[in-house]
Amino acid sequence: MKFFKLLKYEFLENIASVALINTVLFALLIIIKVYIDSDFNWIIAIIISIIPIALFVSIVFLVTIVIRTLYLGLFSQEGYLTLSLPVSIDAILISKILISALWILISIFVVLLWLIFIAFAINDASYVIQQFLLLISNYSFLEIIRILLLGIVLLIKPITLLLLVLSILHIGKIVRFRKLIGILLFMIILFIETIAVNVLYLYIDSNMIDYMVFVRSLVDSISYYINFFANLFVILIYYFLSRYLIKNKLEI
Repeated sequence: MKFFKLLKYEFLENIASVALINTVLFALLIIIKVYIDSDFNWIIAIIISIIPIALFVSIVFLVTIVIRTLYLGLFSQEGYLTLSLPVSIDAILISKILISALWILISIFVVLLWLIFIAFAINDASYVIQQFLLLISNYSFLEIIRILLLGIVLLIKPITLLLLVLSILHIGKIVRFRKLIGILLFMIILFIETIAVNVLYLYIDSNMIDYMVFVRSLVDSISYYINFFANLFVILIYYFLSRYLIKNKLEI
């Protein structure tokens, strides 16, 4: 019950900001729709030129909100109060990770709406719907579930990495140029992790192909599970390292 109260608090903390930026994007989408149906070509050109800027600003805004969600209550002066609450540290961290993932999902949904709108603007609506249904029909229900699960894992991984970087920055060893060092740390760890996962993936997958030629039809499935569990393992590493640093080394 306390965990859901934490989720509610984290949700209400930033919902206004998330709603604002996505409302602006929706409004811009509606304006574009109105003018595309009209003959004001010069206005359409101006609005379309604004689209990349608007999406870039929304991405920056989203990253800021995610950082804010993870930062407040842990690494700010409020950290003492948050960590002294009668709830486990896992409940605190998981609630922040889940809410951060929710903000990203909302933004992905808005971007998908933009892509769908552009597709409808370029092609006939029936053609777009037909192509979408054709794409979906190529996958079974189980495959769609697997793709969604992998998507969730890939969504949560950078959030836990960001949590780890913030934890490292606040253990008292780094006192200057924290923002710059944080960006570098994020990129370096992500680079090392990408290489390690890909090397593991290629090694295991190549061995399976060498020794399991008779089940080549299963390679794609096996590759999926390698990818899924490798990324899940990375998430657990990031999470438990963050948990240890926050619980034992944190200096606010």
